[in-house]
This record gives sequence, C-alpha cells and structure tokens, in this order.
Amino acid sequence: MIVPKSTKLALLFPLLLLLAGCAALNPLDLSRVDASATPSQVRQDFERYRGRTVQWGGLIVNRSEDDATPRLEILSYPLHDDGSSADYLQPTGLFWFRCTGSTDLAAHQPGRFVTVVGEIGELSPAEGGAKSQPLPQVNGEQIYLWGWRSRDDYRPRAIFGFGLGMHF
Repeated sequence: MIVPKSTKLALLFPLLLLLAGCAALNPLDLSRVDASATPSQVRQDFERYRGRTVQWGGLIVNRSEDDATPRLEILSYPLHDDGSSADYLQPTGLFWFRCTGSTDLAAHQPGRFVTVVGEIGELSPAEGGAKSQPLPQVNGEQIYLWGWRSRDDYRPRAIFGFGLGMHF
C-alpha cells in the first residue's frame, strides 16, 4: 500500500508537537554560564572562580535586609534542564544572591525555590557570625521564583499500572 506524502506529514506533525511540548525550557539566559562551578568549589578556591557567570538555584533559607538591596541566602542544589532544583539530591553548598536589577524581591521569602544567574563577586560572611565560613556571593539581574511545590514534586518515582492502547 502506498501512502501519500501529505498523509505521512500529517501523521508526523502531532508527534513532533508532542516531543516539542516535552522539551524543558529554562527561563533564564544561559549564554555566558560556567556550569562547572558549585558554591562549595568556589568557597574552596575563590580566586579561580571570581568573575565567572554561574547559574545556581535552590531553597531560600534566609534574607538579609542590611541595605536597600536585600540579599538572599540560598541552599544550592543541582539543577534540572529547565533550571529547577533537584532538591532530592545532595546540596552543593550555600551562597548569597544580591539582585542588581529592578526586580522586587518581596515574594522571595525563606522556603521558596529560586534559580539565579549572575557573576561571582566576593566572599561574604554568613548570617551565623564569625564562626561560620564566608559564602560566595552572586550578583546579577536574573532571578526566577518557582511556584510553591512540595519536596516530592520532582522525586523520581516508579508508577505501575494498567492501561488501554489504541492501534490503527
């Protein structure tokens, strides 16, 4: 049986749309990001990483309102392709984020997940005082606040069940 070319394309088009819908889109500009650096690595060898642009994300654990620009202390996790935190994995360290843009950070409260892109600027003391080690600070304009979710939303899980299929 010979199938016309237009019919083949008509059958292929929905499949392509389905695959495109599954692609993870990161909401931030990653064109200059150095993906090799983690907060723990930067803290251990700060001079090597100073000035590099990174994409880090995780759980906001603290806010510092010392000056006009609030800083967010973030517990970093490895990131999924879409930039969301894989918080079921081992944390990669703590870091500060200072927003250099005009973004209002009022909704960025402890307990929320964020992803940021910025430049590693300095080592800043943690909120714990003199006993704690300084944390790397990322300065940037790009910050994405993820919606409320439970910790189980991204946990890998196996689901077994029965289904019906249609064959043409």
